[in-house]
Amino acid sequence: MANFSTKQKYRQTVMFTATMPPAVERLARSYLRRPATVYVGTAGKPTDRVEQIVYMVQENDKRKKLLEILNDGIEPPVIIFVNQKKGADMLAKGLDKLGHSAVVLHGGKGQEHREYALASLKSGQKEILVATDVAGRGIDIKDVSMVINYDMAKTIDGELSVHVYL
Repeated sequence: MANFSTKQKYRQTVMFTATMPPAVERLARSYLRRPATVYVGTAGKPTDRVEQIVYMVQENDKRKKLLEILNDGIEPPVIIFVNQKKGADMLAKGLDKLGHSAVVLHGGKGQEHREYALASLKSGQKEILVATDVAGRGIDIKDVSMVINYDMAKTIDGELSVHVYL
């Protein structure tokens, strides 16, 4: 942020984000002159192109329901969010064994693996990305057919994207 104070008096600063927590918005406003905010769609609600489905299942039935959904002819790419790194690894490995090509993305993986994971999903080499919610923030994958929250978020902080909950 120190770099902002050394720039010319009249500059144009443009920021783009899918989410803006209040603390980040306050920080941004402190460095911007006459900021304008443009919203696309309604905050906190899906666009008309998003269908939101909730399945209420017991913990021990989640994997079975997930496989039903994946075996129902869903076109890749699919992103599945989980709460823990270990859970991401286990789910991706299990899906691979069942014939669904999956790759994992979480903070425990090195930069090279994270780049490989995203590239393999984008290229179609892998069908499914299993990611922790933190690792999945800010990724840009075109034409995602389905996003699944396999684990319910521990907290609802108002920044959650619209996803499908199992």
